[in-house]
Amino acid sequence: MQAHWREHHPGRVNVESKPGLPRWRPAKLQTFLRGNNLRYFMVSDRSTPTTAGRRELESQSSLETSMTRSFWQIPHADPRETELDWLLTHHFFETTSRNLSLCATRSQDAWRDKMLQHCATHPFLRYAVLSITASHVAWRCVDVRDVYTYQASRYLQMAMDRMSRLAGVTADNFFAFLNFCRLMSACCLAGLQRTVPDTDTACADREAVVPTWVNVQRQGISLLRPHRQLMMKGLHEPSPRLLNVQMREMPAPPSNVFDARLAALMSLTAATGVGQSGVSHAVLLELRRLWALTSTTDDDSRLTLRDAALLWSVRVPSGYLDAVEAGELAAMLVLAHYCVLLRLAEEECWYTKGHAQALLSTTRKRMEPSLCHLLSWPVKVVASGCIGEPNAYMHDEQVHCGADVTVELRMVVKEADT
Repeated sequence: MQAHWREHHPGRVNVESKPGLPRWRPAKLQTFLRGNNLRYFMVSDRSTPTTAGRRELESQSSLETSMTRSFWQIPHADPRETELDWLLTHHFFETTSRNLSLCATRSQDAWRDKMLQHCATHPFLRYAVLSITASHVAWRCVDVRDVYTYQASRYLQMAMDRMSRLAGVTADNFFAFLNFCRLMSACCLAGLQRTVPDTDTACADREAVVPTWVNVQRQGISLLRPHRQLMMKGLHEPSPRLLNVQMREMPAPPSNVFDARLAALMSLTAATGVGQSGVSHAVLLELRRLWALTSTTDDDSRLTLRDAALLWSVRVPSGYLDAVEAGELAAMLVLAHYCVLLRLAEEECWYTKGHAQALLSTTRKRMEPSLCHLLSWPVKVVASGCIGEPNAYMHDEQVHCGADVTVELRMVVKEADT
């Protein structure tokens, strides 16, 4: 096998090959044929989670491609990498990169290859990739979930430690920095998804209406804002397009199957005067605009449901989040309707699953029991997913709900005045 490697990759037998170039890997267990593809892999003396865990990861990684091809696609990052690092990198190459929904489908391969090239020279990005990939394995494989949940947390801490050593953001490392921020959001969502309900983290998260992952999203955007000029140059496609949308003014909302409901709610929040700053009214308009962009015919502007749901959480002003935490009725109603968009996004992205129900449940608990019936439409849609038949949950309520909500909101205002 080493002779084959010398013939096809001259000058690259040394294990300490330059970063980004394929290298020969000595291995105890090497080759076998499967169909027309030659498959071989490394077995390390280093400790790995479990034999069952390795076996499950290998089967999930779909390593059917020849490793000669994969060596060119997956560059060497660190000669000290473990067998688990290597297997997770392959899983990202074959599976996880296609399930993150971080770029358009047509750009997935280009984004994946560029990510792996940058992982070879930016350890903070590399460990972030390994963390989200371990989370993906944990989500897919119930029998090894605890093992890979631990590994995801370990890699995440390593990524954050390496990130803290970054001297500054430049044009050379901006792609890695941008995608690190985006992966942190995904890692947070995936981590909370696996949180056991009676743990301290889960309890702490339930005490606040605004979930932890929203704050992580917003912190990531705040880190990117000073470097907007690097993003706008378009040199780092396909990643920044969605964040360009986040940083520009939104157009008026086009036709959307859910927009009639949102428009009715918008007119009610404006007419009742709930929320003296009008922040809930403005935030609802933002929700309408982002939601509408999921069904536009303009390819350059169209967003996935996942993109729209997560972008809304970073576009809303801090004043709105304060209103939510204060339990302001209009703010809570808007948040409940946002849960519908978040629920629909779950059909596109594995690490968003379960968050809509959790957020809506928290919202209901913070509202007065006598007002919880105002959330009947979001509750129905979130419970069912409302996939394919959105109007089935809108028609009956659209006739009566407007007047009922108006009366309730006005009564709340009068009680507050007295």
